[in-house]
Formats: sequence, structure tokens, C-alpha cells
Amino acid sequence: MVRMVLLKRLLVCLAVFVAVDVDVAERQRVDLERWIIERGEAAGCQVMQAGAIVWGPDGPFFGGGLKVRAFNFAAKHGPWLGGAAAGWLTAVGAYMVCRRLERFRPLGYRGPTRCGRCGYRLAGLREPRCPECGLVI
Repeated sequence: MVRMVLLKRLLVCLAVFVAVDVDVAERQRVDLERWIIERGEAAGCQVMQAGAIVWGPDGPFFGGGLKVRAFNFAAKHGPWLGGAAAGWLTAVGAYMVCRRLERFRPLGYRGPTRCGRCGYRLAGLREPRCPECGLVI
């Protein structure tokens, strides 16, 4: 039972992660790249342009220095990192929602032989405490 609950949580979180990651990294890629290039220009980095922005092997910015390398890294890997971060955060949120929904009991009472918190079957206990969650009965 516990394995099935964990498997369901894992599958929900994985589905949410993939959906958000694909949306951010692929569909919003151009917007993210444009935003990073605007921030780089505002920070004083030179952009390669020949009618349109030209991407070199390192990225759209040229010159030397740590700032240029950092913005080139962000321009090349930003959409992927943004998608991964957004997917991870929403997957954690989905996990927390799953945990809350699993504990939600519309009627609350499950019967005299079940724990009110976790639902563990309490038949044959030697002490008045749930062995699963520790709730005093």
C-alpha cells in the first residue's frame, strides 16, 4: 500500500516536471533568450549583429571577461536551466499537494479499527499508540 502511494506521487511529480520543463525550455525558449540578451546588453556586453543577432560558438556576446562568459553561458543554457528549475519547483509543489490530498478524509472517521491520522489498522495493539504515525489513541 505504501509503495503504491509513493509510486503514484512519483508518477504525478514526474508528469508535472516534464510538462513544465517542456513548456519553459521549448515553447518559451525565444522569450528567455531575448530576455537574457537584453540583460546582457544592459550590463554592457557587446552583441554580435549583422541585421540579426549572430550566435557564435560561445554565444551571442563577444569580448573577454567573466561577465561576457557568464552571459554567453546563460544565453546558451538558460532555457534548459530555466525549464529544469521551473519543473523541479512545480514537481515539489505537486508532491506536497499529493501528500495533503492523501490525508484528506471527507468524512474523517474510518471506523474503530483504523487510525484517524494515517489509516493504519489498529487491531491487536499492545499499547494505545499507532505504530505507523505515533498518534496516541
